[in-house]
Order: sequence, then structure tokens, then C-alpha cells
Amino acid sequence: MGESRPVIAVAGDGGICQYLAEFTTLVKYQMPIKVIVLNNNELGKISKEQRAGGWDKWATDLVNQDFAAYATSCGGLGLKVTTKEGLEEAFIQLFNIQGRLF
Repeated sequence: MGESRPVIAVAGDGGICQYLAEFTTLVKYQMPIKVIVLNNNELGKISKEQRAGGWDKWATDLVNQDFAAYATSCGGLGLKVTTKEGLEEAFIQLFNIQGRLF
């Protein structure tokens, strides 16, 4: 099999929490999928729908775990970026490592 493009999943924190256990499947089968979580501590899609409907934002705030620590605890590699300046280095690591990242 020749060179292939990387598989990258980008999900919000609310969405990824619905399927968080599937990360263990990535680890178990050593699937080289990069998972990027955009964490705003909110069910953003639902909040957007509420605002679009003219309603107040209600019951969409989340209290999340440390997603990078979760990935590590599952046997994957977790990277956490909290500043814009840290993005470049994290993406370099992300694409230089063969295997699973979260």
C-alpha cells in the first residue's frame, strides 16, 4: 500500500463526549486516526439552534474532563493546546507521529 492521506476527525466537545468510548477502539486496533477536539465547554450545536429559534441559551454548558489525559489513559497519545501559539508545534507532532493521537 502506497502513501495515503491521514484520516483526521474534528469534533466539538459535546459531540465527542457522545462517542468517547470509541477512542478505545482506535487504540485497540491501532487505527492511525488523528482526533482533534474543539473544547468550548458547551453543546454548541444546540446553543446555536436555541439562538436561531429566538430562545435563550439554556442547559447547554458542559463540564469536561481533560481529553488529552483521557486519550493517554486509554493507551493513546494526548496533546493539549490552550494557546494559539501552541497550535503549530502540536500540529507538527500530530502529523509526524504515526499512530493514534487525541
